Amino acid sequence: MEIGSYKPGDIEVVAAFDTDKRKVGVDVHEAIFAAPNCMTIFCSDIPKSDVTVRMGQILDEFSDHMTHYDQRRTFSLADETESTEEHID
Repeated sequence: MEIGSYKPGDIEVVAAFDTDKRKVGVDVHEAIFAAPNCMTIFCSDIPKSDVTVRMGQILDEFSDHMTHYDQRRTFSLADETESTEEHID
């Protein structure tokens, strides 16, 4: 798969943010495959990156009704302090 002349291996991840407790605090090479993940996996051989997913900001709120959905298809909000501009280095 290519976009222009770029392939997935050309991407270097330097930072990652999420709000789901299954992804925050995890190396991005594992977090990208953690639920909820509704994307087709087109590249499964992702090397360990030493980039840890940090807590992002909850910009569009979190809907309580989502807690009633199947855990594979819904978010589980992390109990972490949201990142601010000062946290990003």
